[in-house]
Amino acid sequence: EFLRTKVIPEVDAVRLAAYYTAASGGSNVATPAALTTGDGVKSALRAGQTAMDNNEVPREGRVLFITQGLLDLVKDLALTTSKAILDEFEAIVTVPQSRFYSAVTLYDGTTSGQTAGGYIKNASTGVNLNFLIVHREAIIQAIKHQAPKYIPAEVNQSGDNDEFAYRIYGINSFLDNKVKGIYGHANVS
Repeated sequence: EFLRTKVIPEVDAVRLAAYYTAASGGSNVATPAALTTGDGVKSALRAGQTAMDNNEVPREGRVLFITQGLLDLVKDLALTTSKAILDEFEAIVTVPQSRFYSAVTLYDGTTSGQTAGGYIKNASTGVNLNFLIVHREAIIQAIKHQAPKYIPAEVNQSGDNDEFAYRIYGINSFLDNKVKGIYGHANVS
């Protein structure tokens, strides 16, 4: 439960923000826009696919990360229209908006105001993301070290309770020569 509610959302948020940052460093981002219609989402997805085609990114291996609301807008279009655009992706991963930001601030768990740990959208540079298109070969993504530790109450010297400590270190990077394989689209807010 701890992994599902705490670790996975934080790892996702950090990774997706890193990939958007990589895309913006490679000038492979769309002008931020609020997407409110299925046709708007379809046009934005088509523009992303076209930008990647123009940068000679192979069509095979492209993964779409998108919020459920925007995916539903596309799916509400005529079946042939939605199928035509969605079938172009090797995989579609829905991401809750609560972990889909252009930049995040990680709480250290010890500083005043940060004791709960976790992350928030960066107050100065973070915006909500609409979608990311990521070519599998453009990124390097791995967990290098995980250190879960359970301390039962009988041996816990800091209190009469069970404790669970968890530490994780991973790689969320991209290949410099394949940065055009990441395309980002942010919301205006």
